[in-house]
Amino acid sequence: MSYRNCFAVCPVVAILILLGGCAGKDSTVFNRGEQPVTTQAVPQAAQNEEKGLRSRLEAEAELWRDMNRELHASIMQLQQRMDALEHANETLTNELAELHRNRKHVAKASTKKPVSKAKPVRKRAPKPDASRDMARQKELYTQSYLALKKGKYHDAAKGFAKYLIEFPHGKYANLSHFWLGEAYYALGDMDEAVHEFSRVENASASRDKHARALWRKVQIAQQQGQQEEVLRNAQLLISAHPDSPEATKVRQLLRSGGN
Repeated sequence: MSYRNCFAVCPVVAILILLGGCAGKDSTVFNRGEQPVTTQAVPQAAQNEEKGLRSRLEAEAELWRDMNRELHASIMQLQQRMDALEHANETLTNELAELHRNRKHVAKASTKKPVSKAKPVRKRAPKPDASRDMARQKELYTQSYLALKKGKYHDAAKGFAKYLIEFPHGKYANLSHFWLGEAYYALGDMDEAVHEFSRVENASASRDKHARALWRKVQIAQQQGQQEEVLRNAQLLISAHPDSPEATKVRQLLRSGGN
């Protein structure tokens, strides 16, 4: 039967056959004016911004970990002081009660009381703004830490040194000594590095930094061929931080004969 006869018999069937043939030839449909979507390369500036954000987040995380350790140590110290004050208050209460009992056996003094002269009130010097001081410490410490992580060791050394000049007993002074030692170590100034690592205290909030500082001193002494210093700092490290990762490294170093 020809297509003409098909149209004559059943136009609807013929139309469906023609549509099926057209669909079989090309089943891909493109909308008019559409272009294939291409993935554009991410601009270099966005990549740099992402790296900078990651470095800042890493610095903030490190800072918060140190702050949490110091906060825990401060809370423990505060609890000890509160216990001591409670004990002192109890002792004072007992002494006052004893004094009151003794006064009952003493004759009453004259009701006329001497007029006491009012003491001049001394004006106290205004206290510095603590919040502003802490904000300055955190800003200076964080900027120096970011410079160190970016490999800008000269800028980091200047920043940590500036912090220690302005805040020699500040909240981040102990940490600044450690990171300043790391900056000098990266710059190859081993004498200054050892000097700063030696100033890192074994504080409860920075025990890991103290262990890492001793490990750095072991490494520097080994590089300089100072075997006595290697053994001395190794013994200090194992004694102060026997369960630290740095103590494990020192034991492996000693077993290998210092190589």
